Amino acid sequence: RFTCADEFRDFFTRYGEVKDHQIMRDHSTNRSRGFGFITYDSEEAVDDLLSVGNKIEFAGAQVSHYLSKN
Repeated sequence: RFTCADEFRDFFTRYGEVKDHQIMRDHSTNRSRGFGFITYDSEEAVDDLLSVGNKIEFAGAQVSHYLSKN
């Protein structure tokens, strides 16, 4: 299922204020590559998301989390 950037962002706002979001797209077709990135404005939002674990369902896919070292 195709997901627009607004749906992607809105889904993750339940865990906190989203600072930035990006759906990765194929450069030649502009189709979603099936993954994206969310940046929260606080560590508490990240903690809330991580407390749910790896079983979050979104648009028919399982959400995984990765922490940036920035």
